[in-house]
Amino acid sequence: MGLAPGPPGQRTARHGLFEHLCYKYAGPYRNEPGGPVYDLLLLQVDSEHFPQ
Repeated sequence: MGLAPGPPGQRTARHGLFEHLCYKYAGPYRNEPGGPVYDLLLLQVDSEHFPQ
């Protein structure tokens, strides 16, 4: 399933998938200048299973 990137700030089919999988879309992410753009996703985990 190829989900093509959309314009920055625009909801795409990917965002619905992220929500379905309980991820929160945090925005585009680039790990180096001029490098590829990735989707930065956040996942909240239960602290009972991952103590600090």
